Amino acid sequence: MLTNGKASLNTPAANKALGFMRSLITSGVTPKTVDTFQEPQSENVFTQGQAVFLRNWSYAWSDSQNPASSKVVGKVGVTALPTFAGHGSSGYSTVGGWDLYLNPHTKNLAAALQFIDWMTSPQAQEILAANSEMPTIKAVANSPSLKKYSPVFALLPKVKFVSRPSQTPQYPSVSKAIYDNVNEALAGSVSVGTALKNANSQINSAQSGSGSGGL
Repeated sequence: MLTNGKASLNTPAANKALGFMRSLITSGVTPKTVDTFQEPQSENVFTQGQAVFLRNWSYAWSDSQNPASSKVVGKVGVTALPTFAGHGSSGYSTVGGWDLYLNPHTKNLAAALQFIDWMTSPQAQEILAANSEMPTIKAVANSPSLKKYSPVFALLPKVKFVSRPSQTPQYPSVSKAIYDNVNEALAGSVSVGTALKNANSQINSAQSGSGSGGL
């Protein structure tokens, strides 16, 4: 996204990736309205058997196995994100996070610290896994015992994870430049090349301080 602080999004690789995403829509593999979906809408289309695949957080597999709301119980597999030929067997994925903050003015500092220590312990991390949340401790995430909760966890050792890739204090503006223009390309409002060119320009404006919104 950034190289030495400058936008580097308008590349052959980005054109290939975004062009592929657009082709999934034009060929009918992906619903035309996908560019308007939020998480619940995309999951609902999938669990009702109206989409062949879904990218989502780890809870989505558990939801897909709930007979009260899903029509694809027992029919859903899980795999790491694929890549184009010649780029390895699986791609990168992004992880979100739940933050544990400590109020410096708390009257219960010792108890708060003790709770944070427990929440970041292997025991608590396995409890989170039992509730479809990915553990943050590598030893827990790689434990074969987690497979009993979800096939998602069997894949964790094979996936290349990237935490929120901010790279810049102008993250909100840079992020907006990407998702606005990518969505326009997916909707067919502009060409893939134009979308990436516009995103590149807007990212550079944000980086130079002429954009709005920093962390």
